[in-house]
Amino acid sequence: MNPLLFLESISDEVWHIDTTATELLENLTALDPIGIRLNSFGIVSHQTSSSLEVLEIEDSIVLPELGISLRLETPVEIYMYADQDSHLDICVEITFPNLPEALNIYFNLRNADQRVIKKLTSSVSRISPFHSHKSITDKYSPSCQCCAAKQLDLRRDPTKHALHKILYSLEAGCLLRLTHSGSVTHSFQEFTLTNLTSHDGVVWLHAEAGDYSIDLTQVYSIYTQIELIKETPHSTLIGFNSHGILIFRISKEGIYPYQQWTTELELSSSQMKAQ
Repeated sequence: MNPLLFLESISDEVWHIDTTATELLENLTALDPIGIRLNSFGIVSHQTSSSLEVLEIEDSIVLPELGISLRLETPVEIYMYADQDSHLDICVEITFPNLPEALNIYFNLRNADQRVIKKLTSSVSRISPFHSHKSITDKYSPSCQCCAAKQLDLRRDPTKHALHKILYSLEAGCLLRLTHSGSVTHSFQEFTLTNLTSHDGVVWLHAEAGDYSIDLTQVYSIYTQIELIKETPHSTLIGFNSHGILIFRISKEGIYPYQQWTTELELSSSQMKAQ
């Protein structure tokens, strides 16, 4: 199949793929390289893999090299479309009805095994116009005008969020552990921070192994605690959304960060009460 003709045929469309998450991921193990992005409640892990391994362990599909798992027996909707977000050609998206979670797999058509493409195209059940496809962010967009206004204000000035200040206090070269989970997805990442960037209310933590981001508009409250990890004290940030759901944990070795973060949260709380 000519890659350019394929891209032209799918450029303005979304193809609905009739398969299971397990069958899809096992089919995609033949691709090299691929990009993987897991988004749960606005927390994102974005990595690249040269050899995707797929295991079924108890009630989950596990991608061990990437620290990602999905619950089996969960209803899914699978789409394929021309990628708009990365330098790769095609995105295959696994979504979960009514849940703000998605696993996206990106790959380059020019390097793809044609058997994989044939398998995907033979599983297409229907085709929709691209503009009709809702992104995962649509699933956690606020329904009330007041909440929408607050989110817009935070996107314009993310420095108002205490977590923005805390994240930007992290020094390059520090080792971090990031866990983020949804109702059916889970990700655990350990990485050395190289730098941070932010745009439109989203803070990106960059590392050599991948990129990780937190949408500040989804973080309603933050708590800090000290916990033992491998018998070593770690400072941990725990974030919840507006429904009280725990959406992420970030840990850094030592107790000093806990003191620093607690002070910042207390200062932010005092400033909010004074307004």
